[in-house]
Amino acid sequence: MKVALLALWGCASDARFEVRPAQADTPLTPTLVAELDRPGSLRVRITDDRGVRELALDEVSETHEVPLLGVRAGDELTLRVEAFDERRTFASDELTVTVGELPADVPIVETLAGDVDRAEPGLRLLATTRVGDPYAAWSLALDEAGEVVWALANPSEVSDLRRTASGHLVGIRDQVGVELDPLGHLLTVWGPKLPEGMAPETFVELDAARLHHELYVLPGEEELLGLTVVVRPVPRFPCTYEAPERDCGPAEIKDIRVLRFTRGGELLLDQSIGDLLDTFRIGYLSLDRLGGGAYDWAHANAVVPMPDGGILVSVRHQDVLIALDAQGGLRWMLGDPAGWSEAYEPYLLTPVGEGFVWPYHPHGPAFDEDGVLWMFDNHNEGHTPYTPAPSGEVTSRVVGFRVDEQAHTVTQVGAYATTATGELFSRAFGSGHRLPTTGDLLAGYGMPLEDDLGSNVAQGFGSRAARVVEWTPDGALALDVRLRSDHEDGDGGWRLFRAVLAPSLYADGVETWLERTP
Repeated sequence: MKVALLALWGCASDARFEVRPAQADTPLTPTLVAELDRPGSLRVRITDDRGVRELALDEVSETHEVPLLGVRAGDELTLRVEAFDERRTFASDELTVTVGELPADVPIVETLAGDVDRAEPGLRLLATTRVGDPYAAWSLALDEAGEVVWALANPSEVSDLRRTASGHLVGIRDQVGVELDPLGHLLTVWGPKLPEGMAPETFVELDAARLHHELYVLPGEEELLGLTVVVRPVPRFPCTYEAPERDCGPAEIKDIRVLRFTRGGELLLDQSIGDLLDTFRIGYLSLDRLGGGAYDWAHANAVVPMPDGGILVSVRHQDVLIALDAQGGLRWMLGDPAGWSEAYEPYLLTPVGEGFVWPYHPHGPAFDEDGVLWMFDNHNEGHTPYTPAPSGEVTSRVVGFRVDEQAHTVTQVGAYATTATGELFSRAFGSGHRLPTTGDLLAGYGMPLEDDLGSNVAQGFGSRAARVVEWTPDGALALDVRLRSDHEDGDGGWRLFRAVLAPSLYADGVETWLERTP
C-alpha cells in the first residue's frame, strides 16, 4: 500500500514530530509520533474535508504515538501539534499526510439512502466477514454519511464488537473474549485456554467452556457478561417440529450458561438456562445438530444488563427474551406463550395494545434511556412449532417493547422495517437499538439474500449482502448502507454480526469536534 507522506520536523526544544504510514491491517490509520526533550502532553488539531477536531492527550511522556483514527481513504490531513507542560507550550509543528486507500478485500460499501443532517453523530461500528473463498474478516467504522473511516483486518471472524469508555474494543474471536486497541493489539484474552497465536501475557483464564456471541463490558469496566455452552443430557426430548409434544426419549442438548465475571477472571455468576426453562419445549432450529452433536436447543445469542441491575438474555431458538435478577433467578419472559407449560404462566408477559406482534428468533437487544427494550427481530418462520404458520411473506424488523413488570404486561411501542429497497429478511445475525442524541433507530441486517430488486446473485453480488439502516423516529431513512462483494470476487458475499454506535474511536474526553463541514 502506498501512502503519500510529508513529515515536517519541529526544531523548538529539539522536539521531533513525524507521521508514520498506516500498516496493512489498519490501512486508514497513520500514526503521529512525537519525541520530546522533556515530559509533556499533546494537543492535536486535525483538519480534513469532514471538518476540524481536536485530540486532548493528557498523558505526560517524552514519547507519544497517536493513531489518527476516523479518517477516510484518500483524504489529506493537516495536523497542528502542540506539546506543553504545566507552564506553557514548549514545542509545536504542522504536518500534512494523505491517507492511503482501502485494500480490495474490504467489502464494497454503498450508500443507498441518507440524510447526514438527521443521522446520529458518531460512528457505526461493524464486524464483517466474507463467507466462502476467499475468506476475509474486517472490523469497520462508518461515519454519518456511511463512509468507511476505520478498518481493521482480523485473522478470524469477530463478533459483537463494542467500544468501551476507555477506547478499547471488546468482542469474541476464536471462541474467547478479546480486548483490543484500535490498531488491533491484543490487550486481554478471556477464556478456558489461550488460542494459538495470541500473546500469553494477555491471557486471563476463565473457568468456563468456549465463549460465544456476546461479551458485554459493564459500566466501570471491571466486570463482564458472557455466554458459554455445555452439553447436557435430558431424559426426554422431541424429535420433530410437526409433533413437538411427542417424547422421543433421552437426548443431549446444548445448554447455555450465563456468566458474570471480573476482569481478572473470577466468576460471580454461572447460571444455567436449562435450569430455568423447560428443556422439553422446542422452537425452530432447536433440532439442529451441527456435526452430529447435541441438539441446539436454546442458542442464546445476547446477554445485556437491565436498567435496574438485572440481566436480559435473548434465547433465539426458544423465541423468548428472559429477564434474570442479579442472582440469576427468572423474573419474566417476553415471547410467544405457545408451547410453554402452566409452570411458566407466572413469568410470561401478557401483550396489551393494538398492533402487537411477537418477535421470533430475536437478536441484539438493548434498553434505551427510557427503559424501552429494542431488538432486531429476524422473525424466522413467524411462528412456533406449536402454532399455525402465518400467511404472507416473513420479513425482519427493529421493534421496541415497554415492559410493565408490576402489571406483568408488554406493549409494542414501535417497529421499523422499510429500507431503500423495501422490507428485508435476514435469517440470522442482526441488531437494533435506539440512539441517544437523535432518537434514531439503528439496525444491522446480518445477511439478507434478496431485496425488492431481486436476489443478490441476480444483481451481480455475492449471495449475502449485509445492510446498516438508520431510521429517524418518524420512520424516514437517515442512512441505508449495503456491504457486499461483486459475485465474481466473492460469491458467498459479506455478513454482519451487529451494528452498534461508537461516539468516537478514542477514549471518552479525548476527541472534540470544533467544526463540521456540511
